[in-house]
Amino acid sequence: MFKFPVTLMFLAIMTLANFLAGTLTGTLPENMLTTWGIGHGTILNAEFYRLITGTFLSHDIGMYFRQMGFVLLVVGYVEWTWGSAATAGMFFGIDIIGTLVLLGLLTWLKPVLPMTQMYDVGMSIGGFGLIGVIIAGGRWKLLVLGVIEAAIVVKYLIVPDLTADIGHGLALILGVGLAAILAQTSKTGPQEASHAE
Repeated sequence: MFKFPVTLMFLAIMTLANFLAGTLTGTLPENMLTTWGIGHGTILNAEFYRLITGTFLSHDIGMYFRQMGFVLLVVGYVEWTWGSAATAGMFFGIDIIGTLVLLGLLTWLKPVLPMTQMYDVGMSIGGFGLIGVIIAGGRWKLLVLGVIEAAIVVKYLIVPDLTADIGHGLALILGVGLAAILAQTSKTGPQEASHAE
C-alpha cells in the first residue's frame, strides 16, 4: 500500500470538498457554511455529521492553502511516526471531542464574552491536537506547551478570534494528554504504533 494514506486521503477529500463547495474560487459561499459548518444549534439539532463535514472545508482560498500545508507537515509527520490507524484515530478523536468541549465552553462563556461566528469550518482543532501529540514526545514538552499556549494568548490580544484561539489552546492540551495516556497505559508510542501496522 502507498505511503501516508491518511495524509493523502485527507488532502484529496479537502480539495474535493472545497471544490464542490466553491471555496477554490475565492470564498466559501454563505449557504455552504450554514449547510455544512458546525455550530451550537447544529449539535442541539443532533446534526452530528457536521463534526466531519465542517472539518474538510475552508472559509476561503487562503485558509485552504494554509490547511493543505498544515496537513502535509503535521498529519504527515504524525503518520510517519505513529502509523496510519493511530493518526486517524487521534486526529478525529481530538477533533470531535475538542469541538464538543469548545462549544460547551463557549456556551458557558457567552454571557461575558462575545461570540465570533454562528458557524465554523476547518481542521485546526484536530491539527493542533496532533501538534500536542508531537510535543508530548519531546524532552521539554511542558515548556514547549507553555510557550505555544502563551503565543496563542498573545495572538488573541492582537487579533482576537475567540472560537479558534480557545479551540487551539484546548486541542494542544488534549493532544499532549492523549499521547501521554497512550504511552503509559498501552505502551503504544510512535515506533510501536508504526510497527503494529
